[in-house]
Amino acid sequence: VDAPGGELRLAAARRWLSGAIALTVVAALAGAAYFFSRPRDLMLHAPVAAAERVEQLGLPDNVLNLYPWGGYLAYRWKGARKIYVDGRVSCFPASALVDYVELKHQGPGFDTLLDLYEIRTVIWAVDTPLDQALRARPAWREVFRDHNAVVYVRGGRTASR
Repeated sequence: VDAPGGELRLAAARRWLSGAIALTVVAALAGAAYFFSRPRDLMLHAPVAAAERVEQLGLPDNVLNLYPWGGYLAYRWKGARKIYVDGRVSCFPASALVDYVELKHQGPGFDTLLDLYEIRTVIWAVDTPLDQALRARPAWREVFRDHNAVVYVRGGRTASR
């Protein structure tokens, strides 16, 4: 402020800063209005196409599925297929949920658990440890993959239940 014209430069800097803040606030509000005004696709992360492919191919029962997808699959298949788990945790023994965690993280005993539960079809999230493990096993054949779900069938059978 001691330099000649210092007060003018300071006032100009304050005006510029105020304008920049106002522009930022307006841009943020416009962006939020756009984001919140767009319709939401509640089924975006549900395995809709994967479930349809399981139906089309007539894949066998005893379907290992992600926990969050269980409710959707139970609703879609209306009990026509046996799924591993859904949101009704009180209906499942605690050991099944412990085993689910082992399967989800592709723990050392996951092959044994797939046999124990007689899992014949897997509908799972892409690029997860279980997806990678099943892709590498000759006993499992990938029959579907999209942006969020992958379907495997054991032994390559596609027409029986």
